[in-house]
Amino acid sequence: MKALAMTKSLLFVGCGEGLSDPNFENFLSWLKKVNESNEDRHYRLALEKDVEALQEKHSAEERIFVLSYGTEYSELAGYLHNLLPEHTNPVEPQNIVNTENISIPPPKTNITPCIKAYLKRLQEETQYLHLIGLGQGMQIDLPIDEAYVPLKTLVNHALAENKWGRFAKKLKKQDEFLEKDVHLSKVFNNAAKLKKRGVLLLGEPGSGKTTGALQFCWRLSSSTDRPEMFDLKPDTIPVYLRLRNLTDESSLKDFLKNESRATNAPDASSNPGDELCNHSSLLWVLDGLDEVVDEAMRVKVCKWIKETLRHRTDDYFLVTSRYQGYQGKVDLGSKFMQFNVQPLAPDQIRKFVEQWFQTAYRIIFINKLDTANEKADKDSLELLEILEKPDFQIGRLRELSTNPLLLTILCIVYHQDHNLPRGRAELYKKCVRVLLESWRRKILEKQNVKPYDPVAAERVLGRLAWQLHTLLEGEESASMEISEFETRAEKALQGIAARSGFEKDGKNFIRRMMDESGIICISSPGHCAFLHLTFQEYLAAVYILEERLDEVPAKNFSYSWWHETILLVLGQAPQSFAKKIYHHLLKINNLETEEKMFGQCLDETLQLPPEPFVEQLTQTDINPERKVFLLRLLRKTDLPEIIECCRSLDDGTDSEVATYAREILQRNEAKITEGESKATIHELVKPLAQYIDERTGMAFISIPGGKFEMGSEEYDDEKPIHSVEVSPFMIGKYSVTNEEYERFLQANPNATIPEYWNNKQFNQPRQPVVGISWEEAQNFCQWANCRLPTEAEWEYACRAATKTRFSFGDDEKDLKDYGWYDENSKGKTGVVGSKKPNPWGLYDVHGNVWEWCHDWYGKDYYKQSPKNNPQGSQSGTSRVLRGGSWGDGGIYCRSALRGGFHPSFRCQDMGFRVVLAPSSVLKDQEQRSETVRIEVEGAR
Repeated sequence: MKALAMTKSLLFVGCGEGLSDPNFENFLSWLKKVNESNEDRHYRLALEKDVEALQEKHSAEERIFVLSYGTEYSELAGYLHNLLPEHTNPVEPQNIVNTENISIPPPKTNITPCIKAYLKRLQEETQYLHLIGLGQGMQIDLPIDEAYVPLKTLVNHALAENKWGRFAKKLKKQDEFLEKDVHLSKVFNNAAKLKKRGVLLLGEPGSGKTTGALQFCWRLSSSTDRPEMFDLKPDTIPVYLRLRNLTDESSLKDFLKNESRATNAPDASSNPGDELCNHSSLLWVLDGLDEVVDEAMRVKVCKWIKETLRHRTDDYFLVTSRYQGYQGKVDLGSKFMQFNVQPLAPDQIRKFVEQWFQTAYRIIFINKLDTANEKADKDSLELLEILEKPDFQIGRLRELSTNPLLLTILCIVYHQDHNLPRGRAELYKKCVRVLLESWRRKILEKQNVKPYDPVAAERVLGRLAWQLHTLLEGEESASMEISEFETRAEKALQGIAARSGFEKDGKNFIRRMMDESGIICISSPGHCAFLHLTFQEYLAAVYILEERLDEVPAKNFSYSWWHETILLVLGQAPQSFAKKIYHHLLKINNLETEEKMFGQCLDETLQLPPEPFVEQLTQTDINPERKVFLLRLLRKTDLPEIIECCRSLDDGTDSEVATYAREILQRNEAKITEGESKATIHELVKPLAQYIDERTGMAFISIPGGKFEMGSEEYDDEKPIHSVEVSPFMIGKYSVTNEEYERFLQANPNATIPEYWNNKQFNQPRQPVVGISWEEAQNFCQWANCRLPTEAEWEYACRAATKTRFSFGDDEKDLKDYGWYDENSKGKTGVVGSKKPNPWGLYDVHGNVWEWCHDWYGKDYYKQSPKNNPQGSQSGTSRVLRGGSWGDGGIYCRSALRGGFHPSFRCQDMGFRVVLAPSSVLKDQEQRSETVRIEVEGAR
């Protein structure tokens, strides 16, 4: 065992069924334990026909992958022979084996010397991950095979496609790649199961997308892994293309030729483009689709990729992009499988921090290994203790430690002064200053390098970032020719005082920013860029603030390229400047189409100015739709000016405007303290009125008791239609949102963080929380003094005294006005309450997220359901889900549609809505329900 523990990877040959023997149980248990702290993979060879069955016998923790060596036993020796490293004088096959029937595969003759030279260059370029370093001559390089890139599948599938209540068996076949952590090495294996040859890696800046791409290139170019291990063709070779270098090429083939050219290589191997294009199978690794800033050009790149896949049937694609770059018309087609790069897990954060400090301090204390190790252990432990505190486990702050780039920044900042800022803008500011000044000073002084003024450097960099970010007419790029950058830097240096330490020399300035701070780097031959797009966005925001360019956010509001910069501006702007920005923003005619972004602006603004909003809400010529839009986003405001404005709007002139105005007033004037009894709540709230819970911030609608016809004739599990009576109850006006769930997490530090908590497609404050299991929803309910609705309560509230397919009627075409579903969601959840409510004032009961109910799911339950307050089946394996989601077709968003899933299951389209729980409340309403029931039945 001790000897095996020192082995990075194991190869099991000729085991057959042997590993299934009970005598191997201790060994396999040991293997799981050893693999807890590493990502090493082990391999078991088997006949092609046995691979699938054997793989099922190995758990993910063992990390034993079953590989086919062929269809006949005689192929094993040849397979093993090909695993041997190349020798100068290769051993003849007959000297290894002399069995006549053994078939040795022929050597790969199509790997030409020119291609071999390219693969060697690619291996050298990708073998290290270059982290933010220690300034001049002190780069931190992490071996690429030690870089951690956790990936999770994010397949935009509609769960309802499997016919709710009848899909369990179909989904069982797919669940190994649905909603589970998928290591980088398995993405193509998973894609192959759906017969897809393309993989799209989506993630935030610095999340590890490029690292993932580089790992693939290194593993294949260095022969660390064989292509077959990834379900690629045996002779597949990688080509790495940085899309930020794309200029005016007319095809993907031209781009490959330009990118693969080596200026310093011998003539014979300097231009492998044609030979690569003639190779039988390529893995095209296209890094940074989002850095092709012009959308029309991104659409063209996608078209090139689709054409290549169609004409080159043995090729594969790996494409990386930020979320902002893969929207609208930008679509890679049906042959791609989408993976979302997930945040670093706690054990990965720990290992990353430890490695960073060990590497950094061995450079700083180059001749004092003991001192380096001791200080690295001390500082990494202290930083990790800070990151594990509750403040750093919630919201935006948690994103800082789970993103590899931002985690590197935290290491630098903590090393510099053992202090961590509590916000993105503050962190970027601190990082820029650290890179530009203090902790490098002593190193530079020893080398007799005159220091420069970091404030002056930041001002020049801000102008450069602004210019780089504002290039128009399809010329936008994350990089620029070095000579152009130097010219622009020289102009920016004009007017900078001589005492800054800079001459009026743009070339010298760019060189110093590259060599001494690293904030500018070479991005491709002849081009340079900011170390990361994040720094360009932050410095552009600083420039906007310094130059008081208050019209810029409104001018660029509809462009995703500008969104992060706008948010960083508002996160630092004084209230007077924010007031000017919002005056411009509120003049945008189609502002309602950018609701998610506008909501983010409100959340990020340092100090929200009330005047622009009051002005719009009080003007008589502003249409009601705009007022509803603003009140909905401001519904949790506590600004006195807006609250006073709501008094005049609560006059019933426009019912929807009045409803939102009343909610704001209730939140600020009619809050019920925790000390008051729940019976008192219902004395204040009339049927169909709403109540705001002060502790959780949730809004509830008081639903009258009554009878209704439950079910439909469309699906078997919805039959028969039967009469049900429910008692009065109070149900959430909206699905539980991220900001409401965050309060629960703050109060319960040990609670599990939801799936997709750091995914910007799903984690904005006003979006419904997703990735919540039924069990986790129960934990929230216990904390919030709530419960999940019964299935009968849910359908009764959804229908709101209607008998049609939807609460608004029978025509599915009208669903777009009432819910988010696959026709209008653009692959993400919508802000709660941003569509029309049902007749009883409940929002998003059709679409947006599936909502957990209390009941066990029973396909035939309706045949024996009691008439009064049915509670569902007595037992089962699945809990009920209702309402449909953003990923489903309209038919699955009907009032009667039923579904069920295991209570531990989490998914990006599953959330929940709650009912106020106390029995005293229900009893109090039961006593008053008779009159209400008569009114409701009369309304029918």
